[in-house]
Amino acid sequence: MIKLLIFNIILFSSSDLIRPIKVINLNTGEPSAISCIDNDCVIASDNGKVFTFDVTTNTSKEMNFSGEDFEGIYMSDEYIYVLEERSRKVEKLNSKFEHLNTYEISYNGRLNRGFEGIVYNPDLKRFIVVTETNPCILIELNEDFQVLKNKYLDINELSDITFYGGMYWLLSEEDHCIYIMDPNSYRVEKKIKLNIIGAEGICFVNNLLFITSDKLSKLFVYDVPNIN
Repeated sequence: MIKLLIFNIILFSSSDLIRPIKVINLNTGEPSAISCIDNDCVIASDNGKVFTFDVTTNTSKEMNFSGEDFEGIYMSDEYIYVLEERSRKVEKLNSKFEHLNTYEISYNGRLNRGFEGIVYNPDLKRFIVVTETNPCILIELNEDFQVLKNKYLDINELSDITFYGGMYWLLSEEDHCIYIMDPNSYRVEKKIKLNIIGAEGICFVNNLLFITSDKLSKLFVYDVPNIN
């Protein structure tokens, strides 16, 4: 109990509130996740739809691919990976949004407390999936989506994950913050406060931080926070 109290004091003492430099309305239903490369983004919606989003024009377009309950999305140079919460599946698409493969990940949590975010760690050459709550688990997988490791996290709730600057950035809607975590020690190095309702998706693009709100259907744009 004493150790936990000390940890919380240290964590909160290093936290900072960041404020958006721009807010953009999204026409993508309830945007639960976002991933970007350069000016091109993909957005996953709670209603099982996927959208493209152009950073320069702030316009979105629905793609001809649908599923169940999308909660996470990750875009590489060649492929798009969409994470389904209830079915515990990852859908692999090509750049034309044509379906290539389905991967099932073993997980025994509640159906509506399942997968929330997906990202790729190029340093470890592993995909990372996080669960929402009760408990929050960081699942490390190889490139064939075979589970390599489950790491239980001392975090109340998670909404999404991204990888930037050699660190995991873990978004929490309930805690109104971003946890910045070392991917090797799993130590939370810093906590950044947010003042957003329904923060659900997180990614970085063009030296900016993007966070989506599913409840507001908006994209919040920030300067990249200083974590030193």
